[in-house]
Amino acid sequence: MARTERFAWLGLAFFVLVLATYVGVVVGVPRYLLAQVLSNALQEPVALAQNPLVTTDASGLTLELPGLRVGKQLLQVQRLQAFWSWRAIRRGRWYDLQLRLDAPRLRGPWPRRGGSSGGSPTLPARIDIHNGEVTWPVGGKELQLRDLQLRYQAKQGGSVDGQLRYGSQSLRLHGLYQMPMGGKAGVLRVHAVGAKEALQMAAQLQTTGAAIRSQQGKLDLRWGGYTGTWQWQGLRYVPGRETLQIQHWQLRAQPQLQGEGSFTLHWHKPLRLQARWQLTSENLPAWLALAGVQSLSAQQRAALEPAAVQGELRWTGNAAISIDKLQGILGTTHFLARLERPTPTAPWEVSATIPRLRLDPWLSSSPSRRPKPFALPSLPAQWPPLRGSLEIGVLSWGKWQAKQVRIALQQAQS
Repeated sequence: MARTERFAWLGLAFFVLVLATYVGVVVGVPRYLLAQVLSNALQEPVALAQNPLVTTDASGLTLELPGLRVGKQLLQVQRLQAFWSWRAIRRGRWYDLQLRLDAPRLRGPWPRRGGSSGGSPTLPARIDIHNGEVTWPVGGKELQLRDLQLRYQAKQGGSVDGQLRYGSQSLRLHGLYQMPMGGKAGVLRVHAVGAKEALQMAAQLQTTGAAIRSQQGKLDLRWGGYTGTWQWQGLRYVPGRETLQIQHWQLRAQPQLQGEGSFTLHWHKPLRLQARWQLTSENLPAWLALAGVQSLSAQQRAALEPAAVQGELRWTGNAAISIDKLQGILGTTHFLARLERPTPTAPWEVSATIPRLRLDPWLSSSPSRRPKPFALPSLPAQWPPLRGSLEIGVLSWGKWQAKQVRIALQQAQS
């Protein structure tokens, strides 16, 4: 009788356990527990729309998470699927997995936490992203990559396709990356096509190791009837250091534009840019027409040829900006200047020296003695706040000439 009662109690306990498990699954206990584990790992609130689905076969284990949400609007994934082989599980290599994301929506940047390490994250062995979207704030606007299709394979490389949007501009983007192997440097190729193929870019550079260190690279650019090639030497980018440096770059474009320089960009609190450049053009009016300046007379066009400018730029995001050693030539006019703005709300400080300046191409003059209405060309409705000085050695206009002219610039009082 006692044995029968024990079996009865065991049967009742088993039934209660099965019932509790069933009720727990129905009310979503597994998804709550897993969401808490992911929340602790990501240091962000995590929610799942449904219970996780776990399946096994001879090759390994698959975990499927429907309706994953991280943060309020930080990351949303329609479906996440992770696969581990039995070999990876036995060795405890949890990053050796295949990860698939369906319709992920990421609104960056990912928040930094005080206890998080600054090292670069470990990537899964394989990543597949289908129909993704990434939104990232850049310069007061949103940079969006829509219709994102991405594939990545460890020790091999990957590819990316998508629609890149920034403001009113749009580019169809395709990228391919081959990792270094067999003693050969890796290769990165980028191809972008704008609306109605108005803009086309194709770039290729070689990489070594986990970082991007390219001895030389090339970017081909075509915009309507304009073509160009931008080459660089000494490109260096190391993940986690948030610094991109190019020791030297060269530009060759048609019609008749060439340049060279260097720059270093730091984008971690605050954003800092240092650049040196030198540009020359024998056909500046053609490039001004590309920017929308088209109504130039023959005299004005001649006054802009040839053109050359060089300088050094230092800029800190939302703070000071300065252009030193700014010098150049427009036609027969040489100039030497310096520009500085301590804060975004402060006026520009200008200091310029022009040995000789002719106003004839820009202001009409007539040898006739009959008086004619005098009118300056229309100025911009909103002139940027300026202060400083312009020193002109010889200022000429028609038969008029003035020497040692000094013009003081002072911001208008509101």
